[in-house]
Amino acid sequence: MNVSGILFSPNGRIGPNDFWRGIILLVGFMIVSNVVQFVAPVAISQAFNLVGNLLPYPYLCVYGKRLHDSGRSAWWFLVILFAFIVVMTMALMLLPGWDDIMDAMADPNVVSDQRAMNELALEMFSSPRAAIQWYGALFGFNLAAGWIVARLPSDPDVNQYGLPTRNAGAPFT
Repeated sequence: MNVSGILFSPNGRIGPNDFWRGIILLVGFMIVSNVVQFVAPVAISQAFNLVGNLLPYPYLCVYGKRLHDSGRSAWWFLVILFAFIVVMTMALMLLPGWDDIMDAMADPNVVSDQRAMNELALEMFSSPRAAIQWYGALFGFNLAAGWIVARLPSDPDVNQYGLPTRNAGAPFT
């Protein structure tokens, strides 16, 4: 399956290898998007923020097709999405500087000033500890969730989601 089919079509099935290709592309884009949001001018930052907010859809497509390949509904993606939100929120709350962000968010003047919020976020993420902690949580979650979903056995037969993928029935190794 081609890259656009993997990332943007919720229909069909994909095997573990195509699943990992999609996850790697999405994580790479998420990291680039995060970095650009902090260092680019406001207009570019807002554009990347908008695109970053749309990332759950390609994640749904990639995970959904892999779940389809194992004979499961893509609705199971909601469990993965909820776990991601919980893990990343906990990682964010543990970052040095989180209290400063919360104090700034209580001030309506600061919240409405995108540049001030970007400066606070850049300051929070500027320490090596914060970057390791944040991106470690991001990689760790994607690796753990991806490993679990990639290990689901493929349905070797035609199912309601489509034809079997290559090496269907064989677990991912």
